[in-house]
Amino acid sequence: MSETVPGRAVCWVAFGAQADLGLVEPLWLPMPGRVRAPPVGQGRDDTQLLDEALALVRQVARGHRPAATHPPRGTHDRIRYRWLVGHQVSFVVWQLATESLIHLTSAATAGSATVLEVADYLDLYSAMLLYTASCSPEQYHQILRPAMRAADPAFSGTWARDHEALPKLLKTLRHRHPGAAVRPVTDAYRDSRLMHIAVARYLVRDGVSLLRQARQGSGGGPTESERDVFDRFFQVIRTDVGAHWRAAQLLRRLGQVLCDIELHPLEPFDPNVFQLRTDGSLIERIRSDMKRVVVRVADGVHMRVTSPPPSPRA
Repeated sequence: MSETVPGRAVCWVAFGAQADLGLVEPLWLPMPGRVRAPPVGQGRDDTQLLDEALALVRQVARGHRPAATHPPRGTHDRIRYRWLVGHQVSFVVWQLATESLIHLTSAATAGSATVLEVADYLDLYSAMLLYTASCSPEQYHQILRPAMRAADPAFSGTWARDHEALPKLLKTLRHRHPGAAVRPVTDAYRDSRLMHIAVARYLVRDGVSLLRQARQGSGGGPTESERDVFDRFFQVIRTDVGAHWRAAQLLRRLGQVLCDIELHPLEPFDPNVFQLRTDGSLIERIRSDMKRVVVRVADGVHMRVTSPPPSPRA
């Protein structure tokens, strides 16, 4: 179902009026692969919107904390907030990574700038895994899992439509270009997979997902109805949105994440708790680099949209 793109005042003021209380705004996203190009309007207002979003990220990175970026004060509300905002960031990042990978896999050579761009997106996803999993397993089972079960007894991350194209594109990339040329991407993807496994083991100790509990998933992939359930839970509205709008929403959420971890820092994690079969340096690196990765991606996305690269030649 198509929805009208909200006016700037509606999207940023009405939805954000209580942002100092940690209100999670709806995320307006196109279906994967359908972002408008050229962006909606592509005029001064679109550019100003994106410039303001980047200025917000930089303001928070310098230590300022605008009310619009404040997380909730209560612990339980903040757990819900991180789960929703961190996933919303991931959805946009997956779309951006997918589009860049399509560019890479259709190019004769792997451009180093695009390779590093995709690696940054995957590093940010790893950071969001850590951010969303910053509660205890007990809090996850008390607060988050029942909410997902209420949305659907078999609720599953495999229903995320924005992630579906990534694994195949990453496999194609490895066959298309020499390993050394795309090493930053393959390393970052490996790290994100390790982090996903670690977070799942940490939050769900018995390894039984809601999908397995409901004894579903033995057939094909997710249905459109299941994808829609997933979107509704994470407050995603699918509609025609241009690149400027999408990027501005991402940057606003990155400002929220930065403010949250400044006010409520993520403590060092015990790798044994995460049952990660490494020396633990991966988790600590992701935690300690989170702010730098957020700011780097914000700058890169702003440049990507305001100065898009030429189409690749086969």
